[in-house]
Amino acid sequence: MGYKHHQTPTKARVHGAYEFARLQKLHYGCPFYKNDIFRATGVSRSSGYKILRDYPRTFHNNSFVDETRGRKRKLDDEDLNKIEKLIWEHGLEGKSLPYQWLLTESGIEKEVANRTVLRALVQRGWKRCSTCQKSFVNAKLAEKQCEEARNSAEDTPTTPKKGSSGGAKTKVCGPCGGFQLQPPAGDPDPHAERDEAVNDSPLASSALSDERGDH
Repeated sequence: MGYKHHQTPTKARVHGAYEFARLQKLHYGCPFYKNDIFRATGVSRSSGYKILRDYPRTFHNNSFVDETRGRKRKLDDEDLNKIEKLIWEHGLEGKSLPYQWLLTESGIEKEVANRTVLRALVQRGWKRCSTCQKSFVNAKLAEKQCEEARNSAEDTPTTPKKGSSGGAKTKVCGPCGGFQLQPPAGDPDPHAERDEAVNDSPLASSALSDERGDH
């Protein structure tokens, strides 16, 4: 009887069963026989040994081979952790920084486009309101947006209710009227109180008064 070609799902079952049995023996000392794996997966002895000798075509089926396909990420997990740390530590100021400033202030010396930084933060659960794409808004619109944000903060509790996963997120805005980066859903913001204090500070009020022409 000649060699029977097995499809990828069958090969994956053989590799998975063998890997599980190998780990069971490594951690718990449970003995196993490869012939038992071949019978359980429905392959012959010769086919089973050939499947185990050949590396799988897809890397995610083999934990012993490092991923080498595709272009490497320009921002790795270490870089993103630095950016997130900067945002949490500096509160309102950190959320308001442009993308390139986030890289500079985080100590990341890489030439990365703004869209690359945006995609990386979105994958971590962060988001920017469309208002942040505007570099300037007039004083009247800025005042209206800040007033709506303050009213929303007063009407919405920031502490989670009993049995809920987290409190409602409060939109914060500065004198320019633009909304800042919002934390991922369910992720507590340790700087929420400080952000609200900055919004209500005399500096923010004086900036709005200057835009309106009040003296």
